[in-house]
Amino acid sequence: MKAERNGEKDASGFVREIDALFRLERICRIHNVDTERRQRLRERISIPRAGRVFEAARKWREGSPMRKTAMGRAVGYLLAREKGESDRVSGQ
Repeated sequence: MKAERNGEKDASGFVREIDALFRLERICRIHNVDTERRQRLRERISIPRAGRVFEAARKWREGSPMRKTAMGRAVGYLLAREKGESDRVSGQ
């Protein structure tokens, strides 16, 4: 992530949390986890984690005047996808 490479300290927390979401999906794929179990894992782990990421992004945005930095653009991109991703993960 460009913001992380630029040394924006808040970026690493977002990167770590988002990576954890992808890690769960990779593990499910590697171990051929069936659709029903994968959905339960998403509901129990991914949806709450994603909610915390979106909440942290909203708080960062409210407290930061730096919307035109790499971090500001990344947070804006993330928040623009909040509704669609929560629908996709929950299977709606």
